[in-house]
Amino acid sequence: MPLSDIARNVEMTYDELLYELNNIVDAGTKLNINFAIKDKVDEDIIDEIFDYFKSATTDAIETAIRKLQEDDISEEEVLLTRIKFISDIAN
Repeated sequence: MPLSDIARNVEMTYDELLYELNNIVDAGTKLNINFAIKDKVDEDIIDEIFDYFKSATTDAIETAIRKLQEDDISEEEVLLTRIKFISDIAN
């Protein structure tokens, strides 16, 4: 089921859902959202975001969005890939 449908079903905006999913992985829960990422984020972008988080001194979402937008990476790409990164690497 697409994340936009999930957001609608729980009466959230898509952006609110992405932030909530980031909160969930920050709390230690692993999520598999590969189905959503494959349609929305290019592999090169995923690699770049993973590299950013591996070397960053903070995992703060706002900082990552600000830094990565300098490289023309969208907020959606950062949020989706951060969920994957935290689930795969940090949790």
